[in-house]
Amino acid sequence: MLDGPVVAGAVLASGAVLVGGYFYVEHLRHGRSGGRASRASERLPLFGVDLGPEANGNGARPASRMPRPDLGPPRRAVVAQDEGIAGVPVRAAAATGTAPTSTPAFAPPAYQSAYAPIGERANGTGRAATAFPGPRYADGETLRFALPDEGTLQFLPGRLQVVVGPEAGREIRFVRSPNTGETDVTFGRSEGPPHRHVQLLVPTVSRRHALMSLLDEHWSLQNLSATNPVTLNERRLAPDEVVPLLVDGDRIEMGEIVFVFHSR
Repeated sequence: MLDGPVVAGAVLASGAVLVGGYFYVEHLRHGRSGGRASRASERLPLFGVDLGPEANGNGARPASRMPRPDLGPPRRAVVAQDEGIAGVPVRAAAATGTAPTSTPAFAPPAYQSAYAPIGERANGTGRAATAFPGPRYADGETLRFALPDEGTLQFLPGRLQVVVGPEAGREIRFVRSPNTGETDVTFGRSEGPPHRHVQLLVPTVSRRHALMSLLDEHWSLQNLSATNPVTLNERRLAPDEVVPLLVDGDRIEMGEIVFVFHSR
């Protein structure tokens, strides 16, 4: 049997061991966490992210190890014409005393076209390929008509030669329309489609003056004017009169312009 003093001593020794162990464990736990907290401020930011002024305690942001990309000035949102900054109506902005600022129009960069001609790509102009050129015109003082290009259109038999006026000696050749196959040719003071109309720039000619039509490789002539006559070999044609066959050497007068018809 143990007596009382021995038991009391054992209890006190056990309590001292327990208390000492408790304080030792607490010291180790708080000491390690404090070391981690003190070393946290010395670590470099991960992936270049700023930790804020509270990270080092002196109000200055720590420097980032990774450079940030240069994104340029911030882009402004395009607002409607009747709106001000951030969608605030102009009237409301005027009432509050904040004047809206105009946003400059965005100009896209001029990219070089990959389909531009080789010469234009080489000299850096970057212009797109131009459309096919239109027909060439003979612009005279008294008449205007399209000039057919050799090898591109089918020539028709017959031609007109100007024998009186500033364009004396000029010839008008007739071609078949590449799209419709038409062969009719009109004459007049108004404008008309290329290769299908001869414009006569004199005041004695009507807007629609005459018509020549090809039938079975032969040309006919029709008077379309009731006020300004068409004369064939010094004979005045009646309105809407049709001469079914023109022969080589026929003399055709339309106002001040005189033609001679050649069958070949």
